[in-house]
Amino acid sequence: MKLFYVIVIYAFLNVVANGAYNTEVRRNPEDKLTDVHIDTENVEDRKNLETTNELIRTLVNRKTAGFNIKNFAWQHRLSMKHLTFMFAIPEQDCDNNSFLQYIMELYLQQKLIEHLGHFAVKHTPVVKGLDSMDDLGAKRRDLLLKPLGDLITNIINQPKNHHVEFIHICRIIGLFMSVQDPKEYATNAAISLDHTCVISHGETVIKSCKYVGTNLHNVDNENHMSVGKSITLEL
Repeated sequence: MKLFYVIVIYAFLNVVANGAYNTEVRRNPEDKLTDVHIDTENVEDRKNLETTNELIRTLVNRKTAGFNIKNFAWQHRLSMKHLTFMFAIPEQDCDNNSFLQYIMELYLQQKLIEHLGHFAVKHTPVVKGLDSMDDLGAKRRDLLLKPLGDLITNIINQPKNHHVEFIHICRIIGLFMSVQDPKEYATNAAISLDHTCVISHGETVIKSCKYVGTNLHNVDNENHMSVGKSITLEL
């Protein structure tokens, strides 16, 4: 099993680095990766999402979900779009690529298992894959909304406890927005030359915010000098 996950992680890093993916690949881990069409409601897909959800539930209960989210936000090989499709809309395929989405789900799952160690084996229930992909995606968002809001609030209020750069905070805010409103999910998060966090969906800017003193405030998407309310009011 460990060898399988090593292969999965290697495959994930390889496809992310090369940007070239095979889009029609069997998702069952026991099958060879051959060119076949995938049923989007495949029971193995549902089981994978459900298992990851149970691991996330354990992290939330143990109050370590924020720590893990920060770890993923630090990984610059993962784009904002990758993070969004892993955490916020796992029921959909990133770039309409089912193989990439499958590999990302297993990558997320394995990293959570590494963090939980033997606890994951003992406390993760055997899943049956009865819920639909849409229901599983909605459940993941329900699990993550409060931990993400609490994490952002804690970073703003106690920055010395979090060794993160502004770009990481920006990506976490993008995740929060995607979890809160999956129809207008974030595909990009960047820091502009005037030190503004700019979060976009495609070519459309959906949020801009910057530090005013020690607090993060919304600013106008076109005029970053026009400052609005603190973003903590939205969390």
